[in-house]
Amino acid sequence: MASILDQYEEESARAASVRVAPVQEPIGPGFIDARLESDIPIFSKKKVNFKPPSPITHLVVCNNFLVMAMNSNILLRLDLEHPEQPDEVEIPRAVEDKVHQIFLDPTGRHFIISMESTENYYLSRNSKRPKPIGKIKGHHIDSVGWNWQNANESTTGAILLGTSKGLIFETELTDNENSRFFQGSLDQYLKQLFNLGSENTVSVTGLEFDRMPCESMTEYKYFILATTPGRLYQFLGSVSKSAEPPMFQQFFAEYEKQKAPFLELPGNMGYSELKLYFPKFRGSARTFAWMTGPGVYFGNLDFSGEAGPKSVTTQTKLIPYPKDSDGEKTHPISMVLTEFHVLLLYQDRIKVVCVLNDQLIYDDVYADRLGKLMGLYKDPLKMSIWTYTSQNVFKYKVTREARDVWQMYLDTEEFENAREYCSDNPAQVDRVLTKQAEHLFSKKRYEESAVLYAQTRNSFEEVALKFIRLDRKDALKSFIMKKLSSLGPQDKTQMTMLVTWLIEIFLNQLGELKEKMEEQPDKYEKIQEEFRRFLKEPKIKECVSNNRGVVYDLIASHGNVEDMVFFAVLMQDFEKVISHYIQLDDYSGALSILRKQSDMELYYKFSPLLMQYIPKETVTAWIAKSSELEPMKLIPALVQYDHDKYREQGNEAITYLEFCVESLTNKEMAIHNYLLSLYAILRPDRLIQYLDIQGTVDVELAKQQAEKPEDTDDELKKKLWLRIARHVVEKEKDVKRAMEFLHECDLLKIEDILPFFPDFVTIDHFKDAIITSLQEYNSHIETLKEEMDEATGSAEEIRKEIQSFRNKYSTVKANDKCAACNYPLMTRGFYLFPCQHKFHSDCLIEEVIPNLTTTKKNRVVDLQRKLAEHESSKLQQSNDLSSLNIPQHLDIKAELDDLVASECLYCGDFMIRCVDKPFIDEEEEDQSHSSWN
Repeated sequence: MASILDQYEEESARAASVRVAPVQEPIGPGFIDARLESDIPIFSKKKVNFKPPSPITHLVVCNNFLVMAMNSNILLRLDLEHPEQPDEVEIPRAVEDKVHQIFLDPTGRHFIISMESTENYYLSRNSKRPKPIGKIKGHHIDSVGWNWQNANESTTGAILLGTSKGLIFETELTDNENSRFFQGSLDQYLKQLFNLGSENTVSVTGLEFDRMPCESMTEYKYFILATTPGRLYQFLGSVSKSAEPPMFQQFFAEYEKQKAPFLELPGNMGYSELKLYFPKFRGSARTFAWMTGPGVYFGNLDFSGEAGPKSVTTQTKLIPYPKDSDGEKTHPISMVLTEFHVLLLYQDRIKVVCVLNDQLIYDDVYADRLGKLMGLYKDPLKMSIWTYTSQNVFKYKVTREARDVWQMYLDTEEFENAREYCSDNPAQVDRVLTKQAEHLFSKKRYEESAVLYAQTRNSFEEVALKFIRLDRKDALKSFIMKKLSSLGPQDKTQMTMLVTWLIEIFLNQLGELKEKMEEQPDKYEKIQEEFRRFLKEPKIKECVSNNRGVVYDLIASHGNVEDMVFFAVLMQDFEKVISHYIQLDDYSGALSILRKQSDMELYYKFSPLLMQYIPKETVTAWIAKSSELEPMKLIPALVQYDHDKYREQGNEAITYLEFCVESLTNKEMAIHNYLLSLYAILRPDRLIQYLDIQGTVDVELAKQQAEKPEDTDDELKKKLWLRIARHVVEKEKDVKRAMEFLHECDLLKIEDILPFFPDFVTIDHFKDAIITSLQEYNSHIETLKEEMDEATGSAEEIRKEIQSFRNKYSTVKANDKCAACNYPLMTRGFYLFPCQHKFHSDCLIEEVIPNLTTTKKNRVVDLQRKLAEHESSKLQQSNDLSSLNIPQHLDIKAELDDLVASECLYCGDFMIRCVDKPFIDEEEEDQSHSSWN
């Protein structure tokens, strides 16, 4: 016989074979893309079909809005959704002046230009004329910390500016071009907040700030990251929601008293870049990257406080720059940070390094003819990546950047992250779950491992055997339960096998714990409660309901009485539960279960026994069910008595019968008769009271009862009608109504009723009845006279026939044969009938006996025995004539003749009664059929 594991595997294979795999739809008519997704590179470059009018010096892209500066000091602005409509803006400049840096806010609406002459300008998206930012004149702006929460198109909100001298300013730039009445200052305010170059003059190469989660209703929490070529600074603090600009003044005031915290890395290359990665616009930043001398300093941003009170960076590491073909490291010019990669810009190529494993995954070399690469920029909203030379612009498309991330996380045993990034690929998910399950198993975390194994496509049998070998079965139980939860309604066979196996595991665990009950009582109760919850689950309950016999056998084999009762109640097998309690002589428990269910037939079945042991409680239960029970069906329980408790049971029976009669107004005769008999035996004092209550006679009801005796019992019917007539005459004094009874009942006569009338009643009351009665008598007398005349004539005819029969005879010939056996008649005693049919005596008796009643049949046999005894004694005593009793012999013979020869077998009533008798008996029918075949 195949094991349960083999059966499960077979069912799984069978179920899988009928599932139809989805058919991939073609991309378009007549074309099917046969390329595998893995063949498409993650980063693919496309040259933009654009020829700048002058060499490009700077380029930025935000929110699909591209701005490039050219050496002619012309800005070219393009809405990438409408690239056919470029917009040129001329930058005001002195002689020989040129662009130092350009900055575009994330929404693409606010633009800052920093010139080599330290002139700085602001340009809004709707403006065609840059406006000077006068208050910051004399500073080169090397970095801008844009306000990521700002949604206003006409103002930048509070922003931070980093200069080449290490200063950090706060300002707000407002476009007043559309205002007709007020032409206020462009830069509303400018406030120096901090100096990163107090020790040595350094450039603020990177500046980023954003809000942090905060539960306070009165203030915001902010973090600010600032970089110089060799240092990374972190500033954390709070800003009041009602603070007046500059809002970060108080924020930085705390750092004037103490040294600002920073991280310094060796190998200063004179410049650096700071980039943040935002999964979604205006969401929280997730990671950061700082391009510095020794490599890219990379890490996560954590705002929960786990990184410490003065830091938001966690899980940081230094990613070294990839080596060139000659083994040397070259510093990149610029950098872009994506979700899993860092793109490094060199003069002739772009290298892509995965931040998860620090491996170089892409090296895109540019031809010399394209010129030297000058910049690399990422649109923070649209996530597109742009690079450029002086004459060309290139756009990088990112295709499923996370495709191989799951494998990298898997290699480092970061299973949750691995599973997150392969959720759309079942095969990859299966590999991750399998490896995680193996890892947990090796760490002896068996139950967690079992749950994961159950979600994989690994062989059920192989995994199950892995856990069967363990001493404890909790992991195996977890594995089967998880596997069971994944089955659908169509997997009934597999579900049945798994449910049965789980029940066996539970019962084994309970059995083992029961032996150690004193040591681990809490654990036993916990497992039992878990087992019962398992059985109550709708899917499991349906399964065990269809296989309850197997479950009963399993529980019984373990001798687990408590759970047997629980399961029977769960399956609503109340009869089995009640029988169990009765076997234990726990009649109160049986009655308790009986009262909880709604099948009234169980009341009728078990009440006779319960009435013997707990009559009071039983009757109370009956009364509680009131009209749901049929009192007539409870009579067997009422009449069952234990002689030792006869009086107690009888009194409770009276209680219930009184409830039926008084509360339920029961009219059934058996109920009233039994109550009356119990009153007579146990409570004579209540008998008269009952009779008085029931004593009012309903004449119409009495007449209905009087008609109930069968037609053959005319005497009883007449007696009942006379009782009714007497009551009407004597009690109701209604003579006229009594006379009407003569018409309603043919059995009553006027002379039957007359004795009931009092002496003073006049003849007028029954004159018509007397006349009618006399007429009927005269008619009856005439009928009798006619019948007597007919009888006299019939008697005369009979006398004549008798006289003629005395002289009648029949002749028997020597060759006459018996009508039954067709043998010569004269060979032994025979019967001759007037119809001329002749039978041997024994043949006639043999034919007649089957048609006689049992009594007559037995009498014939008895008479034959007596005749045989007489013949035997006659032979033995033939010489002693005095011992023969001739008259007795003749009497026996005459009685036998009367029984078997009173009429001809073929011409008398015997033959008529056999008209509907089959020729073949039922017992012989099967044999006849077989003989015909």
